[in-house]
Amino acid sequence: MWGDGVSGKAGLIAYQTITAPAKGIYTLNADFYSEATTFALYISSGTTEKKTYIPANNAGNYSVFVNAAEGATVKFGIYTDVPTGAVYGYCDNFTLSYVDTSGEEGPVTEAVAGETYSNTEIEAIGLEDGTVAITKLLGVKDGKVTVPTVLDKYEGSKQTYSLTVSTIGNGACVVDNTESLKEVTIPAEITKLGDKAFYDCTSLETLNIKANTPPALGKNVFGSSLSYDAITKNCIVYVPEGTAALYNSDELNYWTMFFANHNIRERGIISLTSVGYATYYNDYGYTLPEGISAYLVYSTNGGTASMMKEYVGGEDVCPGYALILKGEKGDYDIILMASGGATNDERNLSRNCLKGTQTEQMITAEAGYVYYQFANDDTDGLGWYWGADNGGAFTNGAHKAYLPVNNGFSSLGRSIRFDFNPTEIMEFNADSGNTVVKRGIKYVDSKGRLVIDGKYLIDGRKIY
Repeated sequence: MWGDGVSGKAGLIAYQTITAPAKGIYTLNADFYSEATTFALYISSGTTEKKTYIPANNAGNYSVFVNAAEGATVKFGIYTDVPTGAVYGYCDNFTLSYVDTSGEEGPVTEAVAGETYSNTEIEAIGLEDGTVAITKLLGVKDGKVTVPTVLDKYEGSKQTYSLTVSTIGNGACVVDNTESLKEVTIPAEITKLGDKAFYDCTSLETLNIKANTPPALGKNVFGSSLSYDAITKNCIVYVPEGTAALYNSDELNYWTMFFANHNIRERGIISLTSVGYATYYNDYGYTLPEGISAYLVYSTNGGTASMMKEYVGGEDVCPGYALILKGEKGDYDIILMASGGATNDERNLSRNCLKGTQTEQMITAEAGYVYYQFANDDTDGLGWYWGADNGGAFTNGAHKAYLPVNNGFSSLGRSIRFDFNPTEIMEFNADSGNTVVKRGIKYVDSKGRLVIDGKYLIDGRKIY
């Protein structure tokens, strides 16, 4: 059965998965047409992903293949670089086949120092530790490239090499790329950038670095024959959340010799599972990704709280806002605002009942409150559940929200279950100690006994 894939953003738009019956070369074949070079046939096994892009207005039969071990999960389908519906294309006659290589000798996995290797993505040279350094970066598409972490080589259907890429070598990005290279993504597996790796790449605008530890730098990595800052004055470096201080440290790899502090920015990730809801908190401001809606829980007079939709994709979220998020499954990048973010907002943060923590930590308990975490219970579904016995303080996850409730609501007990309907305001209240239902929210008492309409358990839940 085809998976739904993504909608409204780049990624897999349809896919299937199988368990490889044997070690072999798995090939996806299809007839394909696209009005632009944005669609690709996709196949992956483990961390290895392969794509064959369909040339614009060139209908034909295309294929892509990957090496998979017996028992590995093989995912295959259609990939797009643009939001669904933005470009027309069609495909037919999908077939997946494989050549059993279980009786054959496996590919070479360690490079010989000084030996040269190549495929359609890179040219490389072997290092003493058995990995390779890129000597020429190929395959730049529309000014963008992701540095590969594995050099695969095939002769026909037989894989001859599978070598680990650890280094962007001296001058690797210069040849043929100085004018066209605009955006480079460097995976966490790359540990060093060699001398003049990006020399004179003056069109470079974006450098996405995935490593928590800054890669070591050679000499004049981002230098230029035009001026010392011909590259760096226009290029922004995006690093994982919480690592900017390392990249800005003059004592570690000297990144600040090339980039001023304001040009090294942190990139966070919001993750949504198939449940479609999650909580999120950040000390810094950011722009909510397209396709996600966000809700605050407001307290009002009279012992009532309302869950209200307050943000949509594209809006800036102020620092310190704990939110409930709704959207499709996926990982969404956010760029954290360097100065913390704007604080001018018509929404009243002081009225938001939700709190959050930047890191995984024990929440600070206040007298007269019980504490709930957002979870998906195996039996009862989404809702707020005690995070500890008797509603006490618990260890909250990094960037997660929690709900403190005054003892005036104590009759709500172990859980507050939401039957989510994002088009309405959700409310809960407590009146003279009686547990009630209002607008699709159900409660159990402090002993876990059903008050209305079915029993709710607290075991087996998943935290969001």
